[in-house]
Amino acid sequence: MNIRDLEYFVAIAEEGHLGRAAMRVGRSQPTLTKCIRRLEEGISTKLFVRSGRGIKLTNVGEILLDRSKDLRTAFADTLREIHDVSRGLAGHVRIGTGATTAEYFLPEVCRTLLSKSPGVKVELSIGMNDVLRTALRANRIDLVVGPITEVDELEFTCHDLGRDEVVVAASREHPLVVRRTRPKVVDMVGFGWVLPAPSVATRQWLDQRFAAAGLHPPQVQIETNNISLMPRLIATTNFLSFISSRNLEEGTNAEFLRDLKVDELKMRRRIGVVHQKGRYLSPATHQVLEIMKTLKEMVGAGASAVKTRSRKGPSKTDRRKRSN
Repeated sequence: MNIRDLEYFVAIAEEGHLGRAAMRVGRSQPTLTKCIRRLEEGISTKLFVRSGRGIKLTNVGEILLDRSKDLRTAFADTLREIHDVSRGLAGHVRIGTGATTAEYFLPEVCRTLLSKSPGVKVELSIGMNDVLRTALRANRIDLVVGPITEVDELEFTCHDLGRDEVVVAASREHPLVVRRTRPKVVDMVGFGWVLPAPSVATRQWLDQRFAAAGLHPPQVQIETNNISLMPRLIATTNFLSFISSRNLEEGTNAEFLRDLKVDELKMRRRIGVVHQKGRYLSPATHQVLEIMKTLKEMVGAGASAVKTRSRKGPSKTDRRKRSN
């Protein structure tokens, strides 16, 4: 049994069709047929059976598929670790993050990291939580920084950094803002919304709250995968949105937007960093994790903490290290 045969086997199993698998891996069907034959002879049992115009895994084949994926992951991690060591790199870290965390937290993390290890290469990817989880599973990124859910706890290794709130926001001239009484959920019926896709946790939570109130889901006028655009989209319209309260802090969008202060629609969530269980993490990735833990007070305090820290300059600990 060799790595290449296992690669071909995974492709065949996932495609369920020899022709499609051959196109996927750039080999001929006879080559893949010989691969299956070698594997079946090696374990003395069948891996596939015919299913309509395609093929499907036997029970033994299902077990081998799971193990093959584990072996492929371990092999890729080993190659990456050897690559890091052989080049003498301080490391290479790939971070996925939401737009809010990218603006208020990641700049200070990167500044601290590069001041300690100038040779480190950092790749930042901005996206929604569903897209970032997919990239993490595919090993395209090492860490995801942002909201943590209970589902994450089951699949990933999670490190808490703090808490934040997601609130309903509107233009300061919005009818629900200028009225004298605080609005309720039912008052938002009839207004358009700017929201992320239904697969995003905040959108799912908001839909559930409307359903709990006996109402149809929010009327989405604009669906976007770039949450940083939301404040600008709603600042000059009567659209509503559901965004982190950090976007309404002084010095950000406070001049243009307002929190409608609807207690029933205030989502409190955990913010943290997640990575795959049992995967190789480069030295730089471990270093980033430690830096995030030391700076986690910024997650709870928001943008004001970052600005204050920047004005004050390096901490006493940083100055002590430099003097040594």
